[in-house]
Amino acid sequence: MIELRRDTVDTAPVVELGQGVLQLLRETLQPAPEGTWWFYGVQGGRQTIPMRHTER
Repeated sequence: MIELRRDTVDTAPVVELGQGVLQLLRETLQPAPEGTWWFYGVQGGRQTIPMRHTER
């Protein structure tokens, strides 16, 4: 956590995003469950979001 005068900023989502990027670069990032993408940098930790299928 970082305190900025009267506000507090939770740095955990930023740290988790950085760790995810490192895992991606090192090719150690686990695949997301089928039909989803990983979503980092949010309160509560890594989540998944559904893939959107578009017609072209």
